[in-house]
Amino acid sequence: MNLHIYYLHYNTKEFEHRSRDPQKHRPSWFSYDLCLSNVLKTITHRNFAGKVHFTLWHDGALIPNSLSNNVLAAIATAEQSGVVFNAVCGEFGSGAKSAHDLHYHLAGNTGIADDDLVYTLENDYLHQDGWLEKVYELANSSIPFDYISLYDHVDNYVLNVHKNFKNQMFYTRNQLWRTCFSTCYSKLARCRTIREDLAILLKYDDFLACALFNLKNRVLMVSTPGLSTHAMTGLESPAIDWNRIANS
Repeated sequence: MNLHIYYLHYNTKEFEHRSRDPQKHRPSWFSYDLCLSNVLKTITHRNFAGKVHFTLWHDGALIPNSLSNNVLAAIATAEQSGVVFNAVCGEFGSGAKSAHDLHYHLAGNTGIADDDLVYTLENDYLHQDGWLEKVYELANSSIPFDYISLYDHVDNYVLNVHKNFKNQMFYTRNQLWRTCFSTCYSKLARCRTIREDLAILLKYDDFLACALFNLKNRVLMVSTPGLSTHAMTGLESPAIDWNRIANS
């Protein structure tokens, strides 16, 4: 079973200290450079050599100096450990259009087996070391799932639609998991699931898509505590010192 990570990115230099969405308030530790370097370092694992494919799904051309020296060094180290690196550039023009075209790409990509895992990942998430092994633990277990979220969204604890959702708890050797109602765009699934749910993924945003997944009896599993966090102040995955992780 291979894992294909598609990292939705763009030339962030002009947005390094602010978001394209002014409603997003960032933690003090946040930078796009940090998030990209972090995920590359957390997949640098010789036990998974040749199994992890990382595609930089880039909106716009990769112009000189658009990737920092830290990121280039992390890419080189990841490739040395057996990560298969690739870059796809397109003129998408927005995050929504980039995601739309990525789903079409996944649906028709015969190089990805139905049972392979696909992680569609936005460029403002920070990951804990060890998430890769824990995802493989879940994928190789008998625990049923259709989608996996590594982000334990604060909404799961404060909004009634989530608090009233009847969840189930599971565990693997090194991680607790529970079912939840919805998550954000960044999530994992077997490629077969993405292909079967393509019409929903193309038409609806995160919350509405997850609501329809529930009607289809899809199972969304979230790591508890979170193995990643969205870099939004006040909405970080709880019970984790993300500042320490960022600074490490």
